[in-house]
Amino acid sequence: MTMPVLVQVAVGLPVILFATALVVVVCFWLLVAFGVTALDAFDADADLDAWGMGGVPVSVAVSLLTALARFLGAGASVPLVGLGAGER
Repeated sequence: MTMPVLVQVAVGLPVILFATALVVVVCFWLLVAFGVTALDAFDADADLDAWGMGGVPVSVAVSLLTALARFLGAGASVPLVGLGAGER
């Protein structure tokens, strides 16, 4: 695996969308750490019982799902880009 492949994956779709969402998540957690906002700021807005995450705070669930999506997207894109799928 070469560096151009990793750069192509990092700036390609869908990884760039998940990376942007991950930046938003990190900014949210920094705001929580500095006491600007509360950990349960989104808990009144969503019900996670349908997803089997009834006892988990919404902010934690969204953070974990965003990180998981970003890393799975990158992991799935590396072999595709490395094999030349997407080149014309």
